[in-house]
Amino acid sequence: MIPRTDLLRTLTVKFIAANGMSSTGTYQFRVTSPPPEAGHWTFDGHYDDDETLMEYPHDLTERGTAPTFVQRRWTDQPYPEGYQEASFDGTGHLTPLVAGVPFATGPISGTGVRRSFAVAAWVRPTDLAANRTAVSQSGDNHSMYELGYRKGSGYCFSMYAADTTTTGGTHVCAPAPVIAGEWAHLAAVYDGTAGTMTLYVHRKGADGFIDDSRTEIATGTFTTVWDGAHTFAVGAVQGADALSITNYFIGDIDEVWAYQRAPELSEIEFLAAN
Repeated sequence: MIPRTDLLRTLTVKFIAANGMSSTGTYQFRVTSPPPEAGHWTFDGHYDDDETLMEYPHDLTERGTAPTFVQRRWTDQPYPEGYQEASFDGTGHLTPLVAGVPFATGPISGTGVRRSFAVAAWVRPTDLAANRTAVSQSGDNHSMYELGYRKGSGYCFSMYAADTTTTGGTHVCAPAPVIAGEWAHLAAVYDGTAGTMTLYVHRKGADGFIDDSRTEIATGTFTTVWDGAHTFAVGAVQGADALSITNYFIGDIDEVWAYQRAPELSEIEFLAAN
């Protein structure tokens, strides 16, 4: 479990040798909380980043046709008024209002150390005729990662080896069929230290709670990271050219999170359950 506040801890250790002699040592160490989330978009106030949690807020703006905002309906019982989700029709998406991305995907400059990152969102695709990307981040020529529906494969977390138009991708996908019109919580976690990709898929049952029997976790390896520093997008993939837009999402997206670290499973489960 990752602590949410900085803590000073004291550890007392007693050493007992085979001859019966003993000594005791006391050590103090500080446990540091993780860095703040890189972004959180609830869509309740539409495009605003949740500035109460973020150190560097990234408000969004529409590109193409603006999504419509409807009262949240994750279950048969609607949420209270004021809780909303973004509904996309396949002709528009969202990107940061001010140029920039919420987190870095490339190695730390001068060290080669790979950074960790993660994104998560609730999604409800209503059209599965093509790839439907919920969240992505791109360089000048290609996306660095994509999270969403991949036609013929289901829900996938994809990463690409180079910022070129012909680059190959590594796709980590959940095997269960995607059902159009059904909500699912997707989380893509890249652990830079381990060089691993993990996709988490949580679905709700008829009672509105997470159905653990339908939870899926898929993993893969990826080490060829680079910095997708051009465009962070919700609802599509956008390259450096604002006209080069693919994988438009059709359906609803809600509660998008971004992290400059690799959240633990308990954190992903918390997002899915809340």
